[in-house]
Amino acid sequence: MSRTSYQVIDVTGASKAVTVTVPQALGGSLDDAQLWGDWILAGTDSDGSVAFDYRTNQTITATGYPIALGDGFALLEQYGDEDDTIVLWDFTNPAAPTTSVLGTWSDLPWITTDGSHRIAYSPDDAGEVVIHELPGVGTSKPRLLGLIAPTSLNNAPSSASWKPEIDATKALEAGTLTITDSNNNLVRTIPVDAAPNGSIRDLSWNGRGEDDVRVKPGTYTWTLNVGAADGSGDLVQVDGTASAITGKVKVVTKSLGTVSLSTPKIDDNTPVVGQKISVKKQTTKPATGTDLAYQWYRGKTPITDATSASYVVTPDDLGQLLMVKVTGTADGWKTTVKSSAYTVKVAKGTLTAGTVSIDKTDPAVGDTLTADPGTWSPEITASYQWYLVAGGKATAIPNATESTYEVQASDAGSQVQVRVTGHAAGYADKAISSAPTAAVTA
Repeated sequence: MSRTSYQVIDVTGASKAVTVTVPQALGGSLDDAQLWGDWILAGTDSDGSVAFDYRTNQTITATGYPIALGDGFALLEQYGDEDDTIVLWDFTNPAAPTTSVLGTWSDLPWITTDGSHRIAYSPDDAGEVVIHELPGVGTSKPRLLGLIAPTSLNNAPSSASWKPEIDATKALEAGTLTITDSNNNLVRTIPVDAAPNGSIRDLSWNGRGEDDVRVKPGTYTWTLNVGAADGSGDLVQVDGTASAITGKVKVVTKSLGTVSLSTPKIDDNTPVVGQKISVKKQTTKPATGTDLAYQWYRGKTPITDATSASYVVTPDDLGQLLMVKVTGTADGWKTTVKSSAYTVKVAKGTLTAGTVSIDKTDPAVGDTLTADPGTWSPEITASYQWYLVAGGKATAIPNATESTYEVQASDAGSQVQVRVTGHAAGYADKAISSAPTAAVTA
């Protein structure tokens, strides 16, 4: 940096720079240059200030050393023998700039500005911050201070989101962001919320049109349409150019990969009717966000409504081979289907028997005895056989195969017992006997 020129560089990494040569006619050396919009403010050797509009080459001067520069104004410090004075230099109208005293201090406080229409300072040892409004300044159009907008968008995932970040020099009113295709057809209009601090952050496009359908791959143009909240005009470029705030975004529809899924394994390869079998936990890629869907098969035939990670084997499966297919899906990824190995042929299940009992445990000749088969799982069809027990030996009573039995005179002195055999489709038969009654009395 020389004493007669200043170089303004975009430090965000963009390859933009503006070199401003200060007219020699100003005289002396310049210090502490500041930039706001088109204006450069600097101090001179004679404790004065010079403001230079590098777009119009207009120059104005004032007495006082520069402290801060804002939108059409500057804060200057005028030195006194004992006290220093802060002066507002208003050059909103550069042809007729004015100055006014903001305050005088023996111990000058730190003072700053938001660059728009307010200053803030802390009085001597007051322990507080004073915010002072500056009426009549900050009337220029809002300028684009910063813009970060992705140049591409993959709209394959439903969660796709193109999100620009935009900063302006002042508060912005609500507006719109329009998306147009390569033929300049309007694809989407997105509302833009008001930005009281001039920063737009909650704005995004999901790569879909007004009908919520993914747009076709191609290059699209976005255009921001917002104005100043104070009515001073539409947002313009950082150099004051009144050109549209716009850009390009290339939309592609590209899968993020193919879902990776470990081979499903059934926890028991020797199933029986009535058994609950399940798919063991699988590893997936992506590790999160992968959804698994299941379909169980009887041989090569899908089983109706068998679409959970677990399956209860039914009588229809008896003698059949079982298998499960697992489908892995993830947003933006290609689907994968994996099949387990087949089980061995399904075997008959085992009935869970109830407790068999006889309603009368001290029978007499002529009594009618009733057998209670108890509760079985699953439900069964029961068959009965009554027995006489004598000397510890049970002998089947001919034709006594109902759930009831009428005690005969010839049964006197013997005990009575009943055996219940449970039958259920897909299950092996199971026989359970009651405890013998007391000896039959005449």
